[in-house]
Amino acid sequence: MAERSNPLEPGHGGAASAGGETFFRALIEHTLDVVSVLDANLIIRFESPSVKAVLGYEPVELVGTHGFQLVHPDDASRLLMLYGPQLDVPDAAATFEYRTRHKDGHWVVMEGAAANRLYDPAVRGIVLNSRDVTDRRRMEEAVKESERRLRGLIEHSLDGVAVVDASGQNVFNGDALGRIMGYPAEELSGRSAFDIIHPGDLSLAQEVFARVLGMPGEPVSVSVRALHRDGSYRDLSLVVVNRLADTAIRGVVVHFRDVTQERILERELAVQRQRLEAFFSSAPVGLVILDEAYRYVQINRPLADMHALPIEAHIGRTVHEVLPHLVHLITPVIDQVLETGRPLENVEWHERTGEDLGHLHRIRGSFFPLETADGHRHVGGIVADITEQRAVQDALRHSEERYRQIVETTNEGVWLVDMNHRTEYVNRQMAQILGYEPDELIGRSVLEFIDPSHQAEARASFERRRQGVSERLEFCYRHRDGHAVWAEVAATPVLDDAGRMIGALAMMTDVSERKALEEQFRHAQKMEAIGRLAGGIAHDFNNLLTAILGQAQLLVEDGKMDPVQAQGVDEIIRAVESAARLTRQLLAFSRRQVLQPVSLDLNEVVESLRGMLTRVIGEDIALETRLGPDIGAVHVDRGQVEQLLMNLVVNARDAMPEGGRLVLSTVRRELTGDEPLDSGALPAGPYVELAVSDTGIGMDARTRQHLFEPFFTTKGNLGTGLGLATVYGIVTQSDGGITVTTAPGQGSTFRLYLPISQRPVAAPEPEARRPASRTGGSEAILVVEDEDGVRVLISRVLRRGGYQVTEARTPDEALRLAGEQERTIDLMLTDVVMPGMNGAALADAMAERRPGLKVLFMSGYSEPDLLARSLQRPGAQLLRKPFSPAVLIDAVAQALARRT
Repeated sequence: MAERSNPLEPGHGGAASAGGETFFRALIEHTLDVVSVLDANLIIRFESPSVKAVLGYEPVELVGTHGFQLVHPDDASRLLMLYGPQLDVPDAAATFEYRTRHKDGHWVVMEGAAANRLYDPAVRGIVLNSRDVTDRRRMEEAVKESERRLRGLIEHSLDGVAVVDASGQNVFNGDALGRIMGYPAEELSGRSAFDIIHPGDLSLAQEVFARVLGMPGEPVSVSVRALHRDGSYRDLSLVVVNRLADTAIRGVVVHFRDVTQERILERELAVQRQRLEAFFSSAPVGLVILDEAYRYVQINRPLADMHALPIEAHIGRTVHEVLPHLVHLITPVIDQVLETGRPLENVEWHERTGEDLGHLHRIRGSFFPLETADGHRHVGGIVADITEQRAVQDALRHSEERYRQIVETTNEGVWLVDMNHRTEYVNRQMAQILGYEPDELIGRSVLEFIDPSHQAEARASFERRRQGVSERLEFCYRHRDGHAVWAEVAATPVLDDAGRMIGALAMMTDVSERKALEEQFRHAQKMEAIGRLAGGIAHDFNNLLTAILGQAQLLVEDGKMDPVQAQGVDEIIRAVESAARLTRQLLAFSRRQVLQPVSLDLNEVVESLRGMLTRVIGEDIALETRLGPDIGAVHVDRGQVEQLLMNLVVNARDAMPEGGRLVLSTVRRELTGDEPLDSGALPAGPYVELAVSDTGIGMDARTRQHLFEPFFTTKGNLGTGLGLATVYGIVTQSDGGITVTTAPGQGSTFRLYLPISQRPVAAPEPEARRPASRTGGSEAILVVEDEDGVRVLISRVLRRGGYQVTEARTPDEALRLAGEQERTIDLMLTDVVMPGMNGAALADAMAERRPGLKVLFMSGYSEPDLLARSLQRPGAQLLRKPFSPAVLIDAVAQALARRT
């Protein structure tokens, strides 16, 4: 289209009078709106002076620029689609809103009206009149937000609101009446509010109401029982205010809240309190509660008798006042419970009682934190006199000294130390746990063998031995060869005959294997939970992608778009394909992907990706392939293998920031089943080993330990932590295994093992973007899909192909349609995952109504067991989401053509 002249240049349009031109020019130059004239190529040929006040530009700065240069990209494409077709329509007009950038950088919301005057010889341009509506839109949104907040406050309040007149008749009942009491608002309209009051509370309610009538504006609170619509009575807490004189209300306002559960809990609490009091007073062991200042809050008689003092001599007094000779034993225990908030069990100490303190008592107690209603923390204790029990234990200890050989044969480690932590005795089992001979440990401090991270805890534990405390805990030790050894330790002080501590004894059990199993179990739980989340997201996402991809490709096949629109739709398709790859990555990680495995030659896959991988790693990294001959085929999903390789290569590239060498190799291996793989042992047999080796920075043991965990990354904000987790999921989902060899500065080698398949190698898949190669048919198809966008797309594509389509939103609707005898159904196309009934169950139910009916399943995600059940049906086929119209038409034609 030829460039048009400026309609506002002097002398343009010979028919126009000079006076008229002067008038209109003055009108445009002094208007508050922005007046623009664009040519057929959307180049600005005129800009009114008002653009300076609105957008900050001088008119001359914009004349000659493209009209969409300052328009927000999202709005530019929309405006082009809206008004672009009108460029060839004389006098075509349109109004719209769009965002344009102010000279200072912020966005301005404009309301525009465009008129096509390209064919007007007096104008020869598109006239755009725009007005700044930014403040107006902001004010409108503020008003809407205020209304939403007020509406939400009323609708979601826990309290109900009602208004009655001076006689008690209902004037207004809010929606909360139905939520709290079960009555629709209209059911009580005009009735007396006293009709639903419990007879036992009626006189109280009437008395309070009379008082409210005489106290305008004064709120009065009262609790009554009211009749619920289901026949039960509910406890209500009411606040009643006389607003009869308020012209906006003219009634008595009643705010009410259902406190039934609170009243029930109060009654139950009272019962529990009585039970606890009875237990506290009658327990045969000592019970005590101390506050944060060591004051006795409560104590029972058995413990008071141990102290030879009455109960009253304890309450309100501190431990320092009641038991000054035991403060050094009791207060550290109380402090530890208060500081950690954790119970401390089986604490033991000894005390001397009597006037001459000549009688030795052994005491054992368990202490635990108690939270008070006002947020303070007390300490509760259960205390018993174990003097006789400890005497027996002392006798046993002496007996154990005489029979040391028994200790030497125990499966537990025994470690005896003196007051300075030095080893006096260890049995052979203890020495073997740490990789030493017993005599190598004698005289050495036990702290030498404890992991540095547990040193402080070990010292604190030994100090508790000095205070007479015994306890059970876990420590991490270091084996002679450096690996960690976890041990469960039962530690107790060793006392002489006078009750003085002379050392400590520890009984130790190696629990390293148990800790490893616990860690594996926690990892498995985390993987399963995140996997379910990823699979659920992928299911919904694949439905959206199916609708977007299908509609976009239908637009392409229609061929009615101009080049700009076609380019935009093509970008949409590319984005959908990228999103589909991300979805497959999530599903691969979650091990819930709908796979389409085929027999592949891994050498061919590696060679086909070589060009792309070279571009990914850059010129400073040398890529080398060492592909073994006759390695055999593997039965896997090709897309997953390509994704797996890409993830490992990108990971290797990031490990070589200064450049290096990357080697991809394949070889046939015979595994014995005893190989220590990160993913667990594999059955013995033939496998293809795919190795990815780099000369990068390598990883330390701590990093390697978390390598395959979801969202674990060493790349900071640059990493997602899904790459290697996805590789792990793909390999294990394909019945394979993986292991890593790495060390700091030594690079890394990932070795993947995939079982060899006896199936012949499959031919490459057809091009994904090809148009539909079939014209379809005339058969009747029942489409069952709960997602509206997907169902509408499928039905549209099939109808374009000539098929007769019946739609069903739910399995129940599909069964109802199938029950109509006059309805012809040649094929049922159903989703696998649907609410209420899955696709497999629907196919079973449909077989009873329509024996021999052909079924084509479709899914973007499914539990493995459910998917397996769906595909067990004779001749069952699966259409994987997202799919294109061409793939849909092909799959339907193939399903109709197969024999049942």
